[in-house]
Amino acid sequence: MREGGPGRQRLARGLRLAAGAACVVCVCALGSLSAQAGLAADAYRDLAPRDGSGPASTGPARSWQDDLPRAIAWLEVEGTPISYPAMMPDEGEAAHFYLDHDAWGSPSPWGCPYLDTRCEPQAAHRLVYGHSTGFDSLMFEPLRRAYTTAVFNGIGSARWTDRTGASVAYEPLCALRVPADFAPIQQFSLSEDEAGPFALALAGEASVRAEGWREQAMRAGRVLTLATCAGAQTGTDERTLVIFTATDA
Repeated sequence: MREGGPGRQRLARGLRLAAGAACVVCVCALGSLSAQAGLAADAYRDLAPRDGSGPASTGPARSWQDDLPRAIAWLEVEGTPISYPAMMPDEGEAAHFYLDHDAWGSPSPWGCPYLDTRCEPQAAHRLVYGHSTGFDSLMFEPLRRAYTTAVFNGIGSARWTDRTGASVAYEPLCALRVPADFAPIQQFSLSEDEAGPFALALAGEASVRAEGWREQAMRAGRVLTLATCAGAQTGTDERTLVIFTATDA
């Protein structure tokens, strides 16, 4: 018996064409998002501070301090493409304003790294959020799987440079995969003397740690936490926390 008449054959052919068209749309959409991600990364790269060495020693045409008056610092992480301004929402703005706005205040699906508004200016702990984007070179995606040994071992020191040019280097201590409401990280008014025990307690719960982590934690005068979604998509219920420490306060 013949399987299917002309009508069914036309339907099958139509479904194949529709599926092919859908694939083209998906590929085009992915290509568009990838292009947008590249442009977003380039916009920040143009402002990145230079260290005075190498072919870029003449520095950028623009200064991030001049171009981004609302940025509180510049954040870099060695071993990754992370080099972005760190923002702080203004009074009257939502605490997570920069989750879906760029450093210029324009709507953006990538957002921009930003400091938790509960962090007190002189406190010894800074908690900074950034998106995991699905694009290896954009925002905090390079940190998403930092709770694994392979990724953590590739992360170098983090540098925090404020608007005056003063810079602090933080060394990676540990990384954790935790629930989004993980309470122990929510310490925002630590003194210098409290930074070490705080770092030690976090490292005790971590899945990966630096060599000599106990001694490093107890020497800490400052702690920097970089937080992002642990899942491949934003909005998941787990976070990756990468903990860095500095000895000076």
